[in-house]
Amino acid sequence: MSQIQFGRNSRSFEKFYDWFHIGACVIAVLLAAVSFLDPEHSMKLFPLIFLDAAALNGVLAFARFRGDARNTHRMSGLAFALLGLILLALAFVCGKVVWA
Repeated sequence: MSQIQFGRNSRSFEKFYDWFHIGACVIAVLLAAVSFLDPEHSMKLFPLIFLDAAALNGVLAFARFRGDARNTHRMSGLAFALLGLILLALAFVCGKVVWA
């Protein structure tokens, strides 16, 4: 059984990164489709959509931070990390409003 190593030169992170994006995008499309079919009863899914978007931005920020040492990728990683934190806060606030 192969181990997943997230070193600088390993390809396993890229494989994880691709599969994570595929899975998260499928989940986002399914949640959006279900929430728009019956919007009154499916409002409880909106915090999960925000949480999914926050996870996508968090993984993208991590990928940008671990890239090469150029400043442009690190600054975009910081922007994606900030956006991920904002979306995580929105998921929390939306969850408090909808699930309370």
